[in-house]
Amino acid sequence: MRSKSFYALALFFGLYVLFLYGPMIAIFILSFQGPDGGLTFPMNGVSLFWFEKLFSGGGIVNIGAAFVRSLKLGLVVMVVTVAISVSAGLAFRKSFRGAAALFYIAVASLIVPSIITSLGIALEFRLLDDLMKAYGPDWLAETHTTFMGLFTSGLGAHLTWTLPFGLLIMFAIFNRFNPAYEEAARDLGATPWQTFRFVVLPIILPR
Repeated sequence: MRSKSFYALALFFGLYVLFLYGPMIAIFILSFQGPDGGLTFPMNGVSLFWFEKLFSGGGIVNIGAAFVRSLKLGLVVMVVTVAISVSAGLAFRKSFRGAAALFYIAVASLIVPSIITSLGIALEFRLLDDLMKAYGPDWLAETHTTFMGLFTSGLGAHLTWTLPFGLLIMFAIFNRFNPAYEEAARDLGATPWQTFRFVVLPIILPR
């Protein structure tokens, strides 16, 4: 027999999940409205009219183009995150001046509210736009539109979320890494690049 507290906590958890996912579930149900329906209950008919409008590209958002842009950005973010995280993991194996400050700056986005980080990124790239218009070369300032784009501000915003996780994972991996493998490779005449490529990288790759 379960105690009353179990059912009370289960009810609280259920309400919490409903609070998180309730709006999304409501929007999903309302997406099956008829052509004359809106974001209101009761539903005015049932159809796939709005899905047809969405995938035909005739609406406000071209879902196909948006998916392709997101896929491109995701691939670039993945490559950049892996490259920086592995490099940082190798660098932090040795102590250097400012290592602690650099570490806390790198993971600060996990603590700072996302709205603050987003506003900071927007202001930063807007400032770059102003600097380009004020102090940039004439030939470049005339054709320049904005630095805010998919692979500039968009890439920076995504990296503020992916880099801290990548760094923490690589720090954990290298903390358990046995340097004897590298020493053995160097004793056998391997160069630093050969040691990284044939010894370090295969060990740290996910399995």
